[in-house]
Amino acid sequence: MAAEKIWVKHFNIVEYHQHVGIELPIKGEPIEDAAFLYDGRNCAVLIKNKSKAYFLTNIATDLRSKLLSAEPLLIIEVIDKEFYQGYPVKVTKVVLPYPDNLHHVVEEMLQKIADKYGPSSLQQMVEKFWPDEEKK
Repeated sequence: MAAEKIWVKHFNIVEYHQHVGIELPIKGEPIEDAAFLYDGRNCAVLIKNKSKAYFLTNIATDLRSKLLSAEPLLIIEVIDKEFYQGYPVKVTKVVLPYPDNLHHVVEEMLQKIADKYGPSSLQQMVEKFWPDEEKK
């Protein structure tokens, strides 16, 4: 079974005495072999366990080198100032196969589909490829 992909747009990168951490609005799922995959660009991937992968987007340009060199990176899970858990992860430097403007590319692609096949085509696509989504 593939991991659930969760897009995280809102997070904070914090520094404290030469340590770098990321505050994420996620809540205490189990941690199994957590990994932080990053190539120094716009997005990174936090894998918490076999069932959850978090995609962090819009990483500020001035913070990218700090994330890339963090040893280790501290993940801090906080929702509305309520702390759930914190844990260190190793930053694994990888080449992620996406453009820096991934959201714009996806939005443009979806708009082209809607323009060519009509707005209902997007709903049909969701029903075909993500059948559980229509039940939510």
